[in-house]
Formats: sequence, C-alpha cells, structure tokens
Amino acid sequence: MSQQELDAIIAVLEANPLPDVGDLAALRAKLAEPQPFLPVPDNIEVKQIDVRDVKGEWQTFDGADAGIILYFHGGAYCVMSPATHRHLTAALALEARAKVFSVDYRLAPEHAFPAAIEDAMAAYNWLLELGTPPEKIVMAGDSAGAGLALATLITLRDRAEPLPAAAIFLSPWVDLSMSKETIDRYIDDPMVDPGLIEQATEFYLQGADGWNPLASPLFADLDNLPPLYILAGQAEFFCGEAELLAASASKSGTDTKFEEWDNMIHVWPFFHPILSEGREAITRMADFAREKLG
Repeated sequence: MSQQELDAIIAVLEANPLPDVGDLAALRAKLAEPQPFLPVPDNIEVKQIDVRDVKGEWQTFDGADAGIILYFHGGAYCVMSPATHRHLTAALALEARAKVFSVDYRLAPEHAFPAAIEDAMAAYNWLLELGTPPEKIVMAGDSAGAGLALATLITLRDRAEPLPAAAIFLSPWVDLSMSKETIDRYIDDPMVDPGLIEQATEFYLQGADGWNPLASPLFADLDNLPPLYILAGQAEFFCGEAELLAASASKSGTDTKFEEWDNMIHVWPFFHPILSEGREAITRMADFAREKLG
C-alpha cells in the first residue's frame, strides 16, 4: 500500500477545490484543464470520430490486436469527456493490447436521461456495423460511465441483441434513486462531492423516475449478462453501492468478479501515473479484458 502516494493525491485534491456545480461551465472548464502529472503515452494514436449518432475517439497503437474496449467515461453524467480520461483509457489499451473506443456521449442537463444510453447503444451498434464480432468487444466505464455501461448491457439483453464478451465496472454509480439503502452506505471521499451527486442526479433525470432500472441499474434484473468485473475502493463514496451491485449480479447467476481495494478512493486508477495501486488495477482490468476477448 503506497500510503505516501495516496496522501499526496488527497492533499492536492483538498488544496484545489472544484467550482460549484451551480457554475457548470466553470466546473467543466476546470476539469478539462490538462494535468502534467497525468500524461498520455506517446505511442497512442488518437482519432476523433463523428459519424451519424456516434461521437468519440479511437485510441490505438501498433500491435493493438486483442479486440476493442468500448469505454464510457465518468463525470456524473454532466462533466468530463474522452479527453479527460485519455491517460486512463490509453493505459488500459496498452496493457490489454486492445483498441479503445471512448464514447463522447451527450451530457446533462442539456441532454437528459436516456440520451446517454441512446448514444452508448449507437456506439456499440456502430462497432458491430464495422464488422466487429460482439465477442471481440468488452465494455468498460468508471463511476457514471459504469452505470451507463450496465444500462447498455441491460438494454441489449432486453432487446435480445448480441452482447459483448464482458464488462468492467470501476467505482460504479448505479443508484440514482437516492435510496436509503445506498445513502446509508456513503463514505466521505475527497473525489466525490455529495452536493454534486445530488445536483447531477437532477440534471440527468429531469423528472424521470430514479427507480427506473435503466437510470438506476442496481435495481434491474441482472441475469443473462456477460461476465462482470467490478472494482471499488474501500474508502470511496460508492463502495457500498458496488457491494450491493456485485451481490445482486452474483445472486442472479451472472459470472461476477468483485474486488474491494484497501484504502482506495473513487476511481483511483485515474491517478495511475503517480499511484502504484492505480497501475495495478489497470493491469488487472486489462488482464480480464484480454482473457475475455480471447
């Protein structure tokens, strides 16, 4: 456990508070600022895509032949982008020896539920149209992006459409109902502002039912899904939510691998260039993806 590395990260987070979500433009701009300590590997080639209803970016390199990781970034459905997560997804691509397609899905409040799911479905179906076999795709996402990935899997299953080989959920946010069961499990976390979560929920739902299983896939039937790998930090805001998700998926008969990482905060692999546990988690996610891609 690299406590000194983690303490340094927490100190930086606490010394640099983000703008209030009430000034969403300022918050988005702050989060989009390049961070020199989170570099993108030089050998990653990035190609922007804007085709019909599909926006995002390819991240690839020579030798990326294992398959495709379809990635959904976190950001509470209202902030961040493929660019803010490029250092994370590029590292995952390199470790898995796979291409990444990182989806630039529409954000709330400009685009409310279920716009993000529509964009996720469009991206997945576009990959299939390109001739990619579903068994050569692994879905992945962090935080809200993990919830989006799960909602997409559920939609595909319910429509009897081809499912990907597997999915990876990092620090998943999967309950927007603000149910007592999950609220009682929330933990103080320097990466998560509870006020932002509450406001982001309003931005995204805009009157829709928070108990809808596509908005809160924690409450969906989780049977007949591909293998899932769920990771959460023991010291993160959504740790209890991840535990509930893993238990529900396992009870439903879905092949579920769950790991709870000691002392780790929300989406700790985001800091992998300066956090040993972040690098280890990326390696484990990549190993899982590569195994499932065959």
